[in-house]
Amino acid sequence: MGNLEIELLWDRIADALVDTGYIVLDDIVPDDLLKGLLVRLGQLESDGMRPAGVGRGQAFHQDQQVRGDHICWLSNDNFEEQAYLLWMDNLRQGLNQRLFIGLQDYESHFAVYPAGSFYQKHLDAFRDAVNSHLPRRKITTVFYLNADWSSELAGELIIYDEKGESILEKISPVVGRLVIFMSDKFPHEVKASTHNRRSIAGWFRGC
Repeated sequence: MGNLEIELLWDRIADALVDTGYIVLDDIVPDDLLKGLLVRLGQLESDGMRPAGVGRGQAFHQDQQVRGDHICWLSNDNFEEQAYLLWMDNLRQGLNQRLFIGLQDYESHFAVYPAGSFYQKHLDAFRDAVNSHLPRRKITTVFYLNADWSSELAGELIIYDEKGESILEKISPVVGRLVIFMSDKFPHEVKASTHNRRSIAGWFRGC
């Protein structure tokens, strides 16, 4: 993408976050970056990834009845991970310029859901952090890394309305798809799939 296309993309994302609070985008991440991330995740899967947990601090624990994914946090120590973090930092700056939302940083991890695993309905922004002066999750991103995915494999991301009652979107985790939504507004869940389901989950944080 050229500079003008990037700026228009940032405009589109910012407008959607204001109008509806979320957006689903396909094929906007550069192909070379996508291919590099697929290779990198394959390496991590071979080396082993740790089971994810729920809660923070002393409340942190693992519970397969709540979520069953295995994760590995991205860092700048790996070229592909660094490139993805840079792409997201450019988005962060673009959203700050348009929305004056005060996004300070971005954190993300690879997530692999083994066949049959899921993540129950939840919010990404911890309610006890809403009034905190510490950085909290404000915008969630999910980038999918599932080549040759079909609807028969299930594993959808379900986004609910703010009350958590009505389904707004049922999103298939096809490769190259990016979902962005306000972290404190939309309860969501990950449905079980019949094959391993791969993604990068991330959060823009700010006060």
